[in-house]
Amino acid sequence: MEAGRVDSSERSLNARAAVRWVVALIAVAAALARPPEGPAWLPAWVEVVLQAPLIVLWLASIADSFGPPPFASPGVPRRTAFFDAFLAILVVAAALVVVRLTNRWTLIAAVPTCYIVGTRLLEAVVRWAGAIERAELTLRNLSRLASAYWLTAALVGTILLSLPVATISAVPDYRHNFWRHVVQAGHTATSAVCLVGSGPFSLATDFTAFGRFVVYALMHVGAFGSLVLGMRALRLFLPTAVTVPRVAILALLVEIAGAAALLDVWRAADAPTITARIGWSLFHASAALYSCGMSLRADGLATYLGNGRLFSVVTGLMIVGSIGLPAMLAIVLPRSRWRDTGASRSGNATIAALRGLINVEFAVAFWLLIVGAAVLFLCETPGAVPMMSRGERPLDVGANLVPLSEMPAGTRWRAAVLMSANSRSGGMPGIPVVEGTVSWAGRIVLCLWMFIGGAVGSFAGGVRTTTLAALARLWLYPGADFDVALRRGTLRGLLRVALIMVLLTGVSVAALWSFQDASAWERILDGIAGTAGSGWSTGLAPHLTWAARCSMIVVMLAGRWIPLVGWCVIAGRLERAA
Repeated sequence: MEAGRVDSSERSLNARAAVRWVVALIAVAAALARPPEGPAWLPAWVEVVLQAPLIVLWLASIADSFGPPPFASPGVPRRTAFFDAFLAILVVAAALVVVRLTNRWTLIAAVPTCYIVGTRLLEAVVRWAGAIERAELTLRNLSRLASAYWLTAALVGTILLSLPVATISAVPDYRHNFWRHVVQAGHTATSAVCLVGSGPFSLATDFTAFGRFVVYALMHVGAFGSLVLGMRALRLFLPTAVTVPRVAILALLVEIAGAAALLDVWRAADAPTITARIGWSLFHASAALYSCGMSLRADGLATYLGNGRLFSVVTGLMIVGSIGLPAMLAIVLPRSRWRDTGASRSGNATIAALRGLINVEFAVAFWLLIVGAAVLFLCETPGAVPMMSRGERPLDVGANLVPLSEMPAGTRWRAAVLMSANSRSGGMPGIPVVEGTVSWAGRIVLCLWMFIGGAVGSFAGGVRTTTLAALARLWLYPGADFDVALRRGTLRGLLRVALIMVLLTGVSVAALWSFQDASAWERILDGIAGTAGSGWSTGLAPHLTWAARCSMIVVMLAGRWIPLVGWCVIAGRLERAA
């Protein structure tokens, strides 16, 4: 009898949840059912009516939390209820202000709808982060959770970017080849959520403000997923206790600080209003910090390379993004005493060896930056290195794009530093890398630096510097006798991660070689960049065939979460041993 009541209660809760989801989908469809310009397809009163049930349910849930104990919402403290009510008042007030400024009374329902759906999606992301924290660190569990997160985010982003409201009407495939448009939107969404940055669209000219906001939000979703898995993998090796909320808040503060520094950089032709300057600053600060090579200009940062402030801010954010905020917090915060115990227990010798990787990351980042910049500067200086073949150069490398070899010495060094930092993390466009603009030595540096990538706890991709440093450290570290088996197992796990990334990179290049008509350099660079999570591109992305584009979507997803899952599995083995 009791079991029957429990089953009935569960069915009732599931039915209510299904109804809420249906109501939310109807409200979102009503809010987004409009062309990029001109009047909406639905009458104004129909839009409001379709969104009203969701708003009513939202207000009713807040009111229920203030009811007497028999009727109050379970598990909602009174303090939380007051906070939710305060937020509801702010949302309604914001809707009234927006209606007053835009003279569009339908926004009185659209603003609360966006808030409600946004908070529900945020709650789902937080629940996923909690599931990662509680999950047993096995390959099956982590692969399921990681693939579900990135696939869901890419699918939702694809749907949103495929909507007419996201794309300007001048994009031809939107009307004449819709399914090709959907695949291209999927490529863009996957590239954003995997923090790659290349794509078939020009963000400034092909997307509306709504489409650009979707891409901006997808970058944050991908960055948060990378942060959660990276923190879970590094938790055992950090010298002090660092939590995901603390690092996420720090990332937002760094992003806002970077955006504030960039506010006065933009030219009037690009950002004529204060609102546009804020949007441009936030977007480019996010792209630099979160290692996503996207820009609101087709030529990227090409016209701004001479600006000292932009160079300093963007380069600094890229370096921070490639090292990782967890490592920086672990250095700044005081050490936890319980993490400084000796190697007295099984497994602690290996953990002690890996715990020193945090300090190694800073040295590795510094030397990769300096060596990469020096090689690029030297090899691209005319006459400095003889017989550095560049291949046949196209007639047009792109508007405002100047190769390194044609820049003055001072500008060339600054661009080489930016390019070196850029290759390991974002790959933000601004310096041409097409055939004939980079020497063979420069090409080797770009491909190698992209493949190496950043730290495990960072937002960058690649095989990860932490993987290579851990392999070297464990081979050289004199472990205790009881630790030999665990050390060998850890080495095998690290080698497996590195080997899988090598194979995945080969598959990516081979797919472009099989499905795409292009030069060898175009196939190699775009193939490595897709797997390594870098936005460097020879301009091949808009011209990919169906098979090549779908293969790039797959390798971008796999290249983002495979190293993170591999490191989490290694950390789980060490946690169980210690």
